[in-house]
Amino acid sequence: MVGGQVASSRVPALRQLLIGYPAGVAGAFTVIDDEGLHFGLHLNLNAPPSCTEGYVRRRRDPRDTRVERARLDTYCKAPRDSETGVRGARNAPEPLPTPSIPGLEEWVERYDPAIWQALLTPPGR
Repeated sequence: MVGGQVASSRVPALRQLLIGYPAGVAGAFTVIDDEGLHFGLHLNLNAPPSCTEGYVRRRRDPRDTRVERARLDTYCKAPRDSETGVRGARNAPEPLPTPSIPGLEEWVERYDPAIWQALLTPPGR
């Protein structure tokens, strides 16, 4: 049941993966032709640039191997619509609503919950 909830909350992403995957595989075969290998690599480095607002910008000497405590009070303070790569839980998009399956409730109601519990409980528990 939990696996289904995880998968159902990501239906749009899974759909996009299933749409784009065949095109990606088909495109891989266009790298080699009669003339040889044609391969290009474009690294998207620093595009968009990383967020630096809200972080302490202190450089350490590379020879300094002391262990320092992690600063848990820092996070990207740039607004969501910033030009930088704003990351973090506070900027994550809201999850999509769980898709509904017509008739699912009636179908599940016909089954005894004890049977579901027995099926979902690992052996030996």
